[in-house]
This record gives sequence, C-alpha cells and structure tokens, in this order.
Amino acid sequence: MEFIDLKTQYATLRTAINERIQGVLDHGQYIMGPEVAELEQRLSEHTGAKHCITVASGTDALLIALMAIGLKPGDEVITTPFSFAATAEVIVLLGGCPVFVDIEAGTCNMNARQIEAAITPRTRAIMPVSLYGQPADMDAINAIALQHGGLPVIEDAAQSFGSTYKGRQSCNLSTLGCTSFFPSKPLGCYGDGGAIFTNDDALATACREIRIHGQSARYHHTRVGIGGRMDTLQCAIILAKLERFQWEIEQRKRLADGYNRLLSISCGEMLGLPDIRPDRDCAWAQYTIRTTQRDEVVAALRAEGIPSAVHYPIPLHLQPAYAPFASGTFPVSEKAAREVMSLPMSADLTPGDQRRVVDTLARCLVPGEANQSASGPPPRNPQAGETLVSPDRLRVVIVVETFARDMGYINNTLPKYLARLGVDVHVITTELAPYFQLGSASQIFGDAFAASNRNEPGSRQAIDSYTLHTLKARKQYGYPRPEGLEDRLRELKPQIVCIFQAAGWIPLLCALQSRKTGFQLIIGSHMGKTAFPMAAATASVPPAQRLRSFLLRKMPGWFISWRSHHCVVPTLDCADVAVRFFGIPRSKIEIMNLPVDSDYFHPLRDLAERERVRGELGFAPEDLVCIYTGKLTAEKNAVVLLEAARILIARGLKVRALFVGEGEQASLLRGHPEAVVVPFMPVKALGAYYRAADIGVWMNESISFLDGASCGLPLVLSDTVKDSSHLREFASLYRTNDAASLADRIAELADPVERGRISTIAASLGMQRFGAEQYARRRLALFHSAMDNQPYFPKPSHHE
Repeated sequence: MEFIDLKTQYATLRTAINERIQGVLDHGQYIMGPEVAELEQRLSEHTGAKHCITVASGTDALLIALMAIGLKPGDEVITTPFSFAATAEVIVLLGGCPVFVDIEAGTCNMNARQIEAAITPRTRAIMPVSLYGQPADMDAINAIALQHGGLPVIEDAAQSFGSTYKGRQSCNLSTLGCTSFFPSKPLGCYGDGGAIFTNDDALATACREIRIHGQSARYHHTRVGIGGRMDTLQCAIILAKLERFQWEIEQRKRLADGYNRLLSISCGEMLGLPDIRPDRDCAWAQYTIRTTQRDEVVAALRAEGIPSAVHYPIPLHLQPAYAPFASGTFPVSEKAAREVMSLPMSADLTPGDQRRVVDTLARCLVPGEANQSASGPPPRNPQAGETLVSPDRLRVVIVVETFARDMGYINNTLPKYLARLGVDVHVITTELAPYFQLGSASQIFGDAFAASNRNEPGSRQAIDSYTLHTLKARKQYGYPRPEGLEDRLRELKPQIVCIFQAAGWIPLLCALQSRKTGFQLIIGSHMGKTAFPMAAATASVPPAQRLRSFLLRKMPGWFISWRSHHCVVPTLDCADVAVRFFGIPRSKIEIMNLPVDSDYFHPLRDLAERERVRGELGFAPEDLVCIYTGKLTAEKNAVVLLEAARILIARGLKVRALFVGEGEQASLLRGHPEAVVVPFMPVKALGAYYRAADIGVWMNESISFLDGASCGLPLVLSDTVKDSSHLREFASLYRTNDAASLADRIAELADPVERGRISTIAASLGMQRFGAEQYARRRLALFHSAMDNQPYFPKPSHHE
C-alpha cells in the first residue's frame, strides 16, 4: 500500500502527461515557456484571484511574498509553531523574527483569538497556515489585521489548494496566498513547484520581478530578487493533472468520509478524528487522526505493511534552529505533536485498503485509553433514542407539516445529520399524515405503511439523537395550522428555525414569532412546476384563481421572506416558482440539492444482499433489472417503463422492470411477466432494492433518483427533468412518455462493462454531491452566516 499512490495516478494520466511533456521538448522553451502563462491563467481562474505567479517551490512562494511586502531585518511576522519548517524558515532568512501563537485544538490551525496579544509595533505581517487541507479562520485573521493598520496577511496554503472557506477558494482569502506543488500534494508536479496569488497589482508586479532576480526587463534589476521560476516542464505536468483535479478532490472527500464513518464505528472514542468546521471545505492533503497510543499504532500499521506519517512530531518553537525566537509556551501545539498521525490518503486508495487500515487500527487500539486529551469533536455514533440537549450547543428547530420516520425526505434526514454534527435539533410537526392534501396516506402508501407512521399529538419522542414534538392541527384556508406552535418555540428558545415551505400557516407563524423570540428564520420552497399547476399552465389562469394565489401565497410570502434570512430550494425550477408565486426575492434564494441518507443509500458492499433480494423478487442472474420508485399514478406514467421493457425483450434482451410504490397504475402493472410491483417500504429497507437493480429509470423530478445514484445506479431520466447538468456523468435522457426512446437509452447500458464504469462514477459522485452529511454541513454554514450579527459560535468545549 502506498501512503500517496502517485504510480496509479500517473498510469491514469500517462497519455495526457506524456503529450504535455513532449510538447515542451518539441518547442524547447524550458524556462518561462508558454505553459507557464497558460498554467497561471488556469490557476487564477480556479481561485478567482486576479494574479497568479508560479514559482520554483512552496518555500520560494513564501519567501517571495515576504520580500514583496518589504520585510526587513528586525520585523516580526506572527505565525504558528505547528507547521513545516519552511513557514518560519523564510522569515528568519530575511532577518525577520517569527512570533508564534498557539493553535486551535480541533483544527490545528492558528488560534485567531491569540493573535491580538502577539501584535507589537514591529509586527509586519500575519502568516497563518491552512493545515492538512483546511483553511484557517481567515475572516477573523483578516479582521484583526485590518484593525491594526491593514497588516498584510499571507496564507500559507501549501496543503489547502482546492479547499474553500465560506464558499471562497483557499489562496484567494487574504493579501497573498502561497501554495506548493510538491509531488505529494493533491495537485502536485514531479519535482518542486509553487504559486503565489494576489489581487494587488503592485504586489503581483513585485513577485514577478523578484522571481527572476528582481528584473523588470532583461538585465534591468529594479529590486533584489532570487532565481525562483517554475520550470516549464513542471507547469506542463500540472496542466495535465488539472484535468482530473476536481475528481481528485472529490475522491479525497469521499475517502475522508469513509474514514470518518468506519473509524467512528470501529474505534469509538479511542481516536480523535479531524475537526472540519462547517463553514469550510477540506482538500484533505492529509487525513490526520489523534491518539495517545501513537507509537503502538504506527508499529501495528507498519507490521501490516501500512504506511503512516507524522505531521509534525516537533513543533517549531522546540526546534534548535527556531528556539531562540520562541517566547512563552505553546501547550496545544506540543500536545498535538505528541498525538497526531496521518493515514494513507490518496485519490486512488481502494476501499479494500481503506478497510484494512481501519481494521488494523481497531485491533491495535486499547479500549479505555486514549482520547480524552485528543482534540477535535469526539467521534459520535449516536444511538436511536438518545437525546442530546446542552445549553452550550446551537439549538435548531425544524418545523414541518407532516413527519414520517420511514420516508427518506429532508424532514427526517436533515435533523439526523445535524444532530451528528453536534447541533441540538428539535422537530415540530403535526399529527397529519403525509400528503394529507392529496388524500389519505393509506390510499397513497398502503395501510401498513401509513399505520406505522402516525404521530400521537402532544407526544415528544427521541429519534436519531433529536427530539420530535407532535402538535394538533386544524385546517384553515387550505393549510394546516399547528396549535401551540408559538408556545413551543418560546419554550425551546432556538437560535435558528428552519422550515421547508414558503406559504401557509407554518412560515407565517414562524415569521411573526421570529421577532418575539429572536431566532433567525431559514425558509424553503420545494414546489416545482410539476407540483404547482399555475406555474405549468399553458392556458390563461382564471382571474379568481390568480387573485386567490396572490392573497394566500404572494402577499404573505413578501412578509415571510422579509423576516427570513434565506430561502433554500432544491432546483432552479423551484426557485422560479418561489420568485413568481411566493414573493421570494432572488437575492435570498440558495440552491441546494436535496440530501441522500448515506446510512441507507450507499454502493454495494455485500454481494450476498444483492443475490438475496434478486432471488426473492424472482430475477435471474442474467436479467437486466430497471427500477422505478415513487407513486404509480397516471401523472408519473410508470407504464412507459413496462412498454420499454417489452420493446427490449422483442430485441432479444432479458429486461425486467421493478416498481416500488402504490397508485392507480399498480393494477395495470401487476401480472405482467416483465414487471414486479412491490409496495412502499421503510426507507431503511429501500437501498437494498436499488443495489439489486442494474439501471434506475425515472419519469419526473424526484429525490429518489439521487438515492439510486448514490447506490451506484446508472440513471435514465425523462427530458422533463430540470437541472440535469449535475447528473450528466451518470445519467442519460429519453423523450418523455416515449417508450422507444426509453428502450434505446436502456439498451446503451446493456453492456455490463460500460454499466460498471458508469456505476462507479454514480456511486462516487452521488455520495459526494448529494450525501446528507455534506448537505448538513452546508446548512450549518448557512446558519453561521445567519448568525453573524448574533454570535453564538463556537461554544462547544471540544473545539478548544
């Protein structure tokens, strides 16, 4: 096993890299060739920074940046003692004095709260390090720098290129950003290389001149410089690697999620897992854990042929070269140096190798030891029935019209994953059954399913580490009005109230209560044109209907949106309806794809599960099974899949159609040899049916096709599906209601090799793009944003 597998990476990119290298050999411009300018342009576009200056190494990037701001002997630069030596080295080389401040226990990044005390009249700059791939708290650091005369802030982003902070790219978060293209980085060359980023024209000019010996023109030396250019060959290699860089970052995130999940289950509280703050995204240059049994763990891994590394075993203030510059003590850095260790992290690490790492860790760790002292949020594997309430935690109340624990909707997915992130979550709902507007739940989902999802009014239940409150409701003007909602909000005293609708009593009552109780309101709108006849109407809408919509939707919507911080919608289609019919300003709309509960919807892990389910349904091993889940109604027109299966059978393909749902078309589908119809089932059981199928087919917008993709299903979708661009790698479109068109798309996936290739992409990207934990983190970042004027974070003691 490789710690970072550059051999497999090269094998994948061999053609592109070789062609790029050959291009340089052909034109012969080995210094400042055309690839240098091309790379600088591409990197500038990636980060959004106005200027990118490539240099010979990450160390040179820091050195040139300090020279560009005019660092002189005796000047002080505030930085962290927990970093690679280059961070302090460049300061000392220029005659400056590194002034260390300690780190945060959770992130191992500079503790912004300690910076102010370290500033003196000699302070010339602040140099935070974005360690392990996660940016430091740059806004807080920039604010301190601004308060002290606009001190330059230089982000040492050697490990964080490709990460984001509050939606902005690392390297474009401060006065100057510096990164490294050392081979082991997520974006690495085959030697040394680096880059400097800035939006300041004068600093960019200075950096460009310094890297070529201070020349403003050939042999005109306007300042002291160095030979710090990046070779054309290395730029060419980076250009080739850029083509798969986004995939590289997504794979690293997927692997990190896998480590988090597996280690939480296998090692419990014996390890400190990485603490990724909800307002940032990590590039995962390293996956670094903490344990007080590090020597034993390293030895056990080595015995199994598993490499590991320690970044870093001795903090800079204890290194002989930099000890003369240290004043004071840095206990958090020293403690981290005793406990941190990095596990294999590479985009090409296989699931089997990752499982081997985790299993070895689980065997060698001594239960009961370890991690009270290790940092980061303690790993949490909450059990059903556990209620976590603490005055030190953010309290979020989610108000929904209906709640069904067996359905995989956002109503119960988001609360569960927010709770896992340490949020105190309460869900307030009514005793009404799902889809009460359309008829009884029994008619839509079946009697057994509906009976198991009834909520008793007045009850409080602990579910998945959050609390469910059920209120009585009465229907007024077509909307349910929960009784006692205002009283329950006053009792809970939330900081954030989150709802998933933009019209009705619930958003109106919450908007009215927000001023009295002092919470921030985040609303939602999940109604697209297919669910809102007025939006899809081609003929003129009667005046009375338009007036009713204006009075009951748009007018209240103006008030609700005025009292709201944001409106979160899942698609552009829903955004359009929210603006046109619910009075939501476009400036308040945030688009977030609906989440997939990865506890239930994940790629195939157990072949026996697939064989068991297929056997129970009567499918032969050679059958090509196409699955549809949802309501079996004329509007959805699931019959078109049956017709397509018949066309393909006539062509000689063994195709079977699996339908999971209820509705008036169920009777049309049952009894046909090409079709199997299964009633609605609890969400926790549904994933096994996706994994038993080969292709997912949907005739409309649905959260279900995201569930299917996350299970590894190639998708075939109706061309009426909106916003399908984010699905293009694993989905094809057919002409809606056209069985022949659908049959053609399915036939393209008959080859098991091609289907397997797309399945791998679907599973990887599906988990990354739609995973509920990532969605919950995005929501939590939005909550942070909403509370900027009412600071409540961070309070949990595990952060410091």
